[in-house]
Amino acid sequence: MERAALIAAGLVIVTLTALAFWLSYAHLAEVAGQHGLAGSPIRQWAWPATLDAFIVGGELLMLRAGLQGRTDWWAITATAAGSIGSIVLNVAGVAGARDGQHVPFLDYVTAAVPPTAALLGVGLLMRQVDGLVDGAAPAGEPG
Repeated sequence: MERAALIAAGLVIVTLTALAFWLSYAHLAEVAGQHGLAGSPIRQWAWPATLDAFIVGGELLMLRAGLQGRTDWWAITATAAGSIGSIVLNVAGVAGARDGQHVPFLDYVTAAVPPTAALLGVGLLMRQVDGLVDGAAPAGEPG
């Protein structure tokens, strides 16, 4: 039963993270289009990768380190920097060409939720990996 719950949680977390990344990435592409890259759809769509590649790379290295039972602070730093940048730029890009004084507050919240959800989803996943690695250590040895 515990295994089924773990698999279900993993599937939900991965799905949540994928959807959150997609929403955040698409919004950042719109922001790039509003701020100089509209004339080049390829560059406009590629621009968010300058942040998201750090997030994905950092997450993969965090996963690797977690599976090895260690902490990779460079991976954590890259993930955090990319995630914070994504959250900030998603929120800052809400106003676009509009007057920032007339943007409803929930527009900012809507922009902040996907990149924040992606970051939290990775945290949940890493917590499960750490639990599995710690549980796999022989009794009396550190996990």
